[in-house]
This record gives sequence, C-alpha cells and structure tokens, in this order.
Amino acid sequence: IGIALTGILFFLKSNTSFRKNKKLFALMAYCIAPVCSILSIALMFLVKNNMVAQKIDILFSCRFSISYSKMCSVGLKIFNFNSNDVFYNDGLVLDNGYLFVLLRFGFIAVGALCVIGCILTRKYKMYIFKLICLFCVFSMAFIDNFFLSYRFFPFLILAFVNKNQISSNK
Repeated sequence: IGIALTGILFFLKSNTSFRKNKKLFALMAYCIAPVCSILSIALMFLVKNNMVAQKIDILFSCRFSISYSKMCSVGLKIFNFNSNDVFYNDGLVLDNGYLFVLLRFGFIAVGALCVIGCILTRKYKMYIFKLICLFCVFSMAFIDNFFLSYRFFPFLILAFVNKNQISSNK
C-alpha cells in the first residue's frame, strides 16, 4: 500500500489537472481517519460471520481476527484504563493502528485521532501535497500501528503548533 500511495503521489505531482482540485483532496483528507476507523471496527466485528470480511482478513494477515480475539479478552470501552500487564497478557499483537488505539485506550482516543486528522486537514487545506501526505499517513495506519510511535510525533506537533510559528523559524 505504501508503494501504491507513493506512486499516486508522483502521478499527482506530475499531472497539473489533478493539482487544481484542492477541495477533492481536502475532502479525502478529512474523511480518511473516520473511514479507516469505521472500516476497521466493522471488519473486526464481521470477520467471524461474513465470508467477504474473512477474505479481506486473510488479505490483511488476519489483523481483524486477532483484533476480535483481543477485543474478547480486554473488551470495548468508551475510555479504557487497563494497565499494560492486562492489555498485553494474551500476547496478541495488533497491527491496525485504529484498532490498537480503540482496544488499548477506547472510543474517546479513536475520536481524538479523527479530530487530529481534521485539525491537520483544516490547517493545511491549501497545500495539496501536505494533504496527500496526511492521506497517506492516516491510510497507512490501517496496516501499521504507529500512532504511538516516534513516526507520528511530527504530525501531532503540526496539529497543535501555530502554522505561522513553523514558517517564521526558516
């Protein structure tokens, strides 16, 4: 997926007719975090009974089956207060960033991720390549758990720092 997104980025950079449509990219960037969150949660619940969800689960290395097993052991909560010992007791590793945040910290934390995505999109809606970057980052979280790693910290900083402060430090 990362290679495909990079290829799309190069295509869009070379094609000027696509770059003119900033509203479409802003809409895509606004929607990616909520869509990936909802899709992840839906696939996690559907994987036990739906053949299509099971095929998608196999395509994604059984991420949703593992997430369903983890959900059965730790439960779903609005805000989760489990310790690391309780959460990691079963030895299951979650590769989907949205499901990891949901099961580890609860629905409030997933909502906060969606809000961060919206803040970043609103802040950089006039910069098409930054929107494409945001789209790539939030779509890659569907197959990688990096919301709590150092790779995501620059995006958190960008979300809560004034855009003028960044450009004045050049």
